[in-house]
Amino acid sequence: MITAEAIQKSHSVHCPCCNAILNVVGRHEQTIPDDQEWLTDGDTVDGIWDALSDPQKVPSAFSYELMMGCCAICGQSHYAVTASFMNANYEQSGVESCLSFWGPYDGQRNYICYGTKPLTDTWLLMVFETSLGPMFHHTFGPFLLKAS
Repeated sequence: MITAEAIQKSHSVHCPCCNAILNVVGRHEQTIPDDQEWLTDGDTVDGIWDALSDPQKVPSAFSYELMMGCCAICGQSHYAVTASFMNANYEQSGVESCLSFWGPYDGQRNYICYGTKPLTDTWLLMVFETSLGPMFHHTFGPFLLKAS
């Protein structure tokens, strides 16, 4: 079971190494301390579309990314996985702009999600209002990036 609770005041995202604040998320916005982006690079996750069954591909408006960042305080690298969904087909006009965060958005609501086992960690959910309906953007992490 998954529960989403609206953020009432604020929620801080912390460095998995030193616990420094990387991102502060309010009810309708987010702020990044000292303008130090906590996720600076990323790429789409390949292979997901091919792994889906035909019924799972409808609607088709979704995007998954592996994002990387570095803590401005301790210098440790971390990563997060993001997943964005809309109840639309990817080919619709405007969908790619929404999923790529080019907007336009008519509002934003932020939530903390909780899961039961095996989903025991919390994650961030941002809901962006668009002319095509809501876009749900989940952020899992950050997780410590350990050198092998």
